[in-house]
Amino acid sequence: TRTLPPAPCARVKAATQNGDDNLFHTVLGLLNIETSVRAPALDLITDCRP
Repeated sequence: TRTLPPAPCARVKAATQNGDDNLFHTVLGLLNIETSVRAPALDLITDCRP
């Protein structure tokens, strides 16, 4: 089961300047894909998840 982050937290993170690397790692995080190439520090909403 996936839980989406709270909207206000995600909005604040989305308002910052981001790149393609951030998108890649954020999608991996949203889909709960654990892989050696995933860098949680580049996941824009890792701090927003419960």
